[in-house]
Amino acid sequence: MEEYWIKSQRIVLPDGVHPGAILVVDGIMQGIKKGSDASFEGKMVDVGDYWILPGFIDMHIHGSGGWAAGSKDPAEVQGLADFLPTVGVTAFQPTTSGAMFDDLIGQLDAIATAMDAQNTGARMIGIHMEGTFLNPKKKGAFPTEVLLLPTVEAMEAFLKAGRGKIQHVSMAPEMEGAEAVIRLLRDQGILVAGAHTDASYEETMQGIEWGVGLSNHTCNAQRSIHHRDPGALGAYLLSDVDCELISDFVHVHPQMMEMIRRLKGIEKIALVSDAVLAAGVAPGHYVFGERSVNIGEEGKISLPDGTIAGSSGNMLLGFQNWVKVLGVSMEEASVMASKNPARITEVLDRKGTIELNKDADLIVLDEDLNLELTICQGQVAFRKDEKEDRTNPAFRKYLVSK
Repeated sequence: MEEYWIKSQRIVLPDGVHPGAILVVDGIMQGIKKGSDASFEGKMVDVGDYWILPGFIDMHIHGSGGWAAGSKDPAEVQGLADFLPTVGVTAFQPTTSGAMFDDLIGQLDAIATAMDAQNTGARMIGIHMEGTFLNPKKKGAFPTEVLLLPTVEAMEAFLKAGRGKIQHVSMAPEMEGAEAVIRLLRDQGILVAGAHTDASYEETMQGIEWGVGLSNHTCNAQRSIHHRDPGALGAYLLSDVDCELISDFVHVHPQMMEMIRRLKGIEKIALVSDAVLAAGVAPGHYVFGERSVNIGEEGKISLPDGTIAGSSGNMLLGFQNWVKVLGVSMEEASVMASKNPARITEVLDRKGTIELNKDADLIVLDEDLNLELTICQGQVAFRKDEKEDRTNPAFRKYLVSK
C-alpha cells in the first residue's frame, strides 16, 4: 500500500481555494484536511505556495509529441498517454484521425487494445471518434476522400471494432442518414457532438432534438453567425448543449472566447486541445505519409494552402490563456479544464475535482502557472526537473526543413 500526503497553501477544491493537504492511498484521495495549521502523520510532499489542482481532462486530442492517437499501433497510443502528463493531462479520450474505412477500423482496434493494457500515463477514458461522417464543405484538414455519408451499418462496424470503448462521436447532423446514426448512438449512451458542419440554425436544432449534446471545437469548422442566418454556431450558443473550445488564441479570438463565456457560462464550456501528433515538436516543415504540414514559430500548424490543421497547443496553454489573459479565476478555469470534461465524459464520479474517494489525478502549478508536477492515479507521472525526452524519436525523420 502506498500512502502519502501532498500539502499546499493553495488547493483548488469545489468550494474554493484552501490551504491544507490531501491524503493519497493506493491512488485514491482518502483524506482532505483544510487549514494551514492542520496536523499530518506519515510521508509528506509539501509544495509550499504552489497550486494543487485536479488534472486536466482532454476529450478531443489526435496526438502530441510526435505520438498519434489515430494509429494502428497500440504502442503509439500508449506513447501519447505517457507524453500527456508533461502538459498536465491526467485523463483523455484518444481521438481518431482522418482515414479510409479499413484504416479507421484499425485505429479503433488499436486504441481499444491500448486501453485494455494501460497501466501508466494519462488514463484513457474512452474513444472519441471524429469523423468519418463530416460535411465536405467544412472538412477542415480532413481529406475529402475519407468522408462518408452516415449509415447505421458503418457505425455498427465502428462500434464493433471499438469493443465497447467508443464513448464520443463527432459528426455533421445535417448529412443524409445522420438521424438514424445519432439515435443509435444515443440509445447506447454514447455522446454525439455536432462537428464539421454546414448546418443551418434549424438543422442544428433538429440535430440537438435527435440527441446531439455537444458542440465540437466551437467556432471552428461549423457554419458561423450571420445576422440573417444564425447558423450552427448560433444554435449551439443559444441552446443548452455543452461547447468544446480550443483556447490557444489561434483557433478562436480571445474576445470571441469571452463572448462565448458570457453566453454559455463557465459550466457549459469544456477546454480541449484538438492537438495533433506534431504538437509539441520543433517548428518546421514536416511530411509524413501523404500529409504535409507547416509548424510556425508561434505554434500554428497549417496545411500548405494555409488551412489550420489541428492545434499545436495543449490544455495547459488554454488554461493559462483563460487565467492570465482573460482574467477568469483559477477555480473557474479548473471547472472548464477538468470538471466539465469529466461530467461530459461521465467520469465525474471518479475524476475532475479534488474530492474524497476520487482518483488522485493532480497537478501542481507554480506562481506563473508553469507545470511542476503531475500525478496520475496516485503515481508521479511527470516532474519538471526530469531529463527524459518523451517526444517520439521516430517523428524527427519527418522534418524536411526548418
